[in-house]
Amino acid sequence: SLVLPACGSSAPPSTVDSVHVQLGSAPAGTVTAEAGGLRYAIRTLQPSTHHAVTMVAGACAGAAGGSTADLVTDARGQAAGILATAAVPPPLCFRVHAGPPDAPAQVVATAEVTAGAAAELRPAGAQAGSAELRYDHATRVLTVDVTVTGLAPGTEHPNHVHTGRCDQEGGLLHILELLKAGPDGTAHQSTSIPQVDQIQAGSWYVAVHQGPGLDAQAEFSPVLCGDVG
Repeated sequence: SLVLPACGSSAPPSTVDSVHVQLGSAPAGTVTAEAGGLRYAIRTLQPSTHHAVTMVAGACAGAAGGSTADLVTDARGQAAGILATAAVPPPLCFRVHAGPPDAPAQVVATAEVTAGAAAELRPAGAQAGSAELRYDHATRVLTVDVTVTGLAPGTEHPNHVHTGRCDQEGGLLHILELLKAGPDGTAHQSTSIPQVDQIQAGSWYVAVHQGPGLDAQAEFSPVLCGDVG
């Protein structure tokens, strides 16, 4: 015989909240050639730091040397202003380094600048990734799964949940398991964090850092970043 459900009945509500976070390349921004200089607007760098910027004539492929300038970030990890480029007129390759002018370290982003158009910063590598946040109201456990591809094989990368947003960086909130890239450049880790009240969509972000540690500025420099919610 056919049994009909009771009127108004429904499945119990889920006790788990899930948020998918797409991780974008860091740093990000634009560089535009103007009369006498380059106007830059860059975000998602380490707050309150100096970064070497090198500029060399021509395309970025195979570019080496060039003139060096000092780019200074504010407390939000942003930098904006104009750099004089009389010695290196467009077209040119604009490169942002993880470290300061006296210890520039690796290039983290480049832009090929031509006259009259804004050039987007592009990551120096091919990294991409995502994070899945799941919060269980019953257990008060937050689980964060982070997956990154395109890393250099064998490298290690600290990653965290921070307060704030990628373009207005804040403090460290939750330390996540260290990402370790395999032979194919892929890294995945899952972290369970107890005693969490809820996912703070709109005021958290997930950041993956250069590593392998966090002691030096170049190590702390973000590789990927994504806003939660």
